[in-house]
Amino acid sequence: MDLLWSAGKLLLVAFAVGSIAYELYSNRNRINFIWSVWSRFRIKMLFEVTVVLFLMACTVLAMWEYLPFMRWGWLNFFVSSGGNVLIAPVLEGSSSPLAFIRFLPPLFFVALLFALPFLAHYEEEIFRRGYHGWRNIIRQSVKFGLVHLFVGIPLAVAVALIGVGFFFACKYRAALRKITDVAVWERIREMEAMCADMAKVDVRVESSSELEDGAVLESTAYHTLYNSLLIMLLLVMKNFDARLPSRHWRFFLTTNPASGASRGGVYSFKKRKTISSPS
Repeated sequence: MDLLWSAGKLLLVAFAVGSIAYELYSNRNRINFIWSVWSRFRIKMLFEVTVVLFLMACTVLAMWEYLPFMRWGWLNFFVSSGGNVLIAPVLEGSSSPLAFIRFLPPLFFVALLFALPFLAHYEEEIFRRGYHGWRNIIRQSVKFGLVHLFVGIPLAVAVALIGVGFFFACKYRAALRKITDVAVWERIREMEAMCADMAKVDVRVESSSELEDGAVLESTAYHTLYNSLLIMLLLVMKNFDARLPSRHWRFFLTTNPASGASRGGVYSFKKRKTISSPS
């Protein structure tokens, strides 16, 4: 039985490492995209993301304390402390008696930092692009949080991620509103409201591709910074052996690479209607 558990953990580590390696390899010709995301970082953005991170931590810890069933995630079957399938198995390797395995987590997290802009962009394209009305934003935020259950995070973290997704959506909407002509924006809102009244499905109303790209890039920058802060906190806590915090904080990484986000994988929600509006 122990052999089966060990084999299962080894497969999870291989999946995590392989996912990041594939992501970097498949985007080897788009290295400039990493800089285009990181160059958007500002001190104000760091402050905002830190506040969101703190609020999320408080939300998760409250549910963790008073709603014990919210602690469960499918990864608990393989890793006692649970977590993210792309993080927890690799993190456990840092305590291995084998030296070459102990070197794996630092290398993995460095590679993950380079992959984060691509991974965040995939999710922003799916959950943010074309959704401007508050009803659709809330719906997409709920999906954004709950879909992360597929990577093994506890239910409490998935619920808290709904709020994080709403924050990213607000940044996307604000960026699009800022760069869009007033008349075009009003036309987009009218079309979205009209379609929402006629159909009980998600309505995706897109303005010009160039404007949407700029807004998605803005929310991608927030998303990337959020995940980057979590990775750095994880490494610091692990380095200082902060046992209680690390067990909680390791759940918070939202990145979901190789889950099919950009390839039609786990995201199997209702079909969305896409309507183009004049740019």
